[in-house]
Amino acid sequence: MPDRLDIYPQPNNRMIYKLLLNPLSLRLLEGEFKPGDNIYVTAKGDELKFAKGK
Repeated sequence: MPDRLDIYPQPNNRMIYKLLLNPLSLRLLEGEFKPGDNIYVTAKGDELKFAKGK
């Protein structure tokens, strides 16, 4: 019997890219965040909010 954690790895990866990494990458490319910035992510409903930390 396979380990339960190995059953659905691809859909989870796609969801992480869609909801977190793709929007964050766009903000980095637009210059909203710079190398060395602390970036905080909060969830509100179905949306993620990105903010620069201090």
